[in-house]
Amino acid sequence: MDYEKDFVEGFVKTSKGSIRFLRHTGVGKKLLFLHGLGGSTVSWKKFFSVIPKDYDVTAIDLLGHGGSDAPEICYSVTLQAQVLDEVLNSWDWKGYIVGHSYGGWVAATYAARVKKPEGLVLIDSLGIDKIFKDMIALGVEEQNKDVLFDRVMLINSNKNHVIRSIVYDDHESEWLRAETFEGFACKTLIIWGSDDVEINESYGKYLLEIIPGSRFVCIEGAGHSPFFTNSEECWKLITDFIWLPTYAIK
Repeated sequence: MDYEKDFVEGFVKTSKGSIRFLRHTGVGKKLLFLHGLGGSTVSWKKFFSVIPKDYDVTAIDLLGHGGSDAPEICYSVTLQAQVLDEVLNSWDWKGYIVGHSYGGWVAATYAARVKKPEGLVLIDSLGIDKIFKDMIALGVEEQNKDVLFDRVMLINSNKNHVIRSIVYDDHESEWLRAETFEGFACKTLIIWGSDDVEINESYGKYLLEIIPGSRFVCIEGAGHSPFFTNSEECWKLITDFIWLPTYAIK
């Protein structure tokens, strides 16, 4: 499907502001895509080109990103998940959620703490407790946050107060840890790039350990955004996850 021609733009009013979305209505499985930090629906433009038109595909700009509203508030992951729930409830939506990096953190939080989707795909996900604990142990937490903030502020005309809140606010209570997924019964696929220099592959394998019944696949040679560099391979993994019964939670 074509990002420019096959999607209709819309907005959903939530308690925190309007959320922009793009939707392609199809008769097949429903997929919702959540972009990474500082991104927007356009982050998925190349990947959408490998998805057949019969799928029902929606992408949203997370609160504070892209064409969505950006109120002067604390941008907690919990809040993002709550706003997402308002959006999906307005559509009575049920399907598969695909989240990349920061979007993966939001997607996992939504699935574990708000409402279980049909399935969850986490691509090089941020928010894992071990990431933060390792940075603290090495004494590089603030340095890494500064680098991340500066890098994200260089793209997409991102808003300072939004990115600053996401990067520098205390989100420890929202870290993805084993306790987050206690009793979790949502089939989950974890996709990682073997050459991800932002979030090492080892963290993906750790995520596999703490999410019951999850599956982990590493795409060789891919970096932090395998859906972009290895679009067809990534889509094949997702379609297998959706359709093959071997991916069902045991």
